Amino acid sequence: MILRSPYAADNAAVARKADCLLIFGLTWSTIGKRLAERAQRVAARRGVAALPIDVEASPELARRHRVMAVPLLLLLRDGREIDRRLGEVGERDLDDWLAQALEEGRA
Repeated sequence: MILRSPYAADNAAVARKADCLLIFGLTWSTIGKRLAERAQRVAARRGVAALPIDVEASPELARRHRVMAVPLLLLLRDGREIDRRLGEVGERDLDDWLAQALEEGRA
């Protein structure tokens, strides 16, 4: 489910406390929905909070994170960006990307 609330920024406060994957997309986009579901599964397996965010409902959050195109995956650690990935990605590639980004972000 993609967050439609204008209060999505409040939900993103979780990102300041741990690893968090923000999934920027559009509720009407089939590709975005598919990626959000996939990203949530992968993130859950890796113990990462995942927050799908509708950019039309939360434009201020999209601006704050410099979202220029969707779907966009933005990985945060303690509220700071450690990596981002644009476009659709398969589950295996997504898992590999997330594992690598988490490991590199620990350095």
